[in-house]
Amino acid sequence: MLNYIESLFPLIPVIPGARVGLANLAVMFLLYRYGWRDAVLVNTLRILVSGLLFGNLFGILYSFAGCVLSLPAMILSRRSGLFSVTGVSVAGSAGFQTGQIAAAVCITGTPSLVYYLGPLLLT
Repeated sequence: MLNYIESLFPLIPVIPGARVGLANLAVMFLLYRYGWRDAVLVNTLRILVSGLLFGNLFGILYSFAGCVLSLPAMILSRRSGLFSVTGVSVAGSAGFQTGQIAAAVCITGTPSLVYYLGPLLLT
């Protein structure tokens, strides 16, 4: 539901594809309240369900690529004890964006897409 709500309000029109990451709230809650296994399970299901309901196969692929990097980043940064909740969330966001750009480079065969990572990371 958070993915759908977020898609209704593009907040950063200057940087296409940039979002606030409302769905990350649910993953962060699960990570802190129930542990990493539940966070991984729910995030995987979230990607599948929202991709099937509101997206397409490419959206699912890009989201899974982001998930593969964001969840370990959040889990490790939380375990380290060096980051606040906000820091863990930022680490997850950076991982997600990096995974999506890596997937885009692989799918399109356009290495110059890596340059788009800079503006995305600033968001």
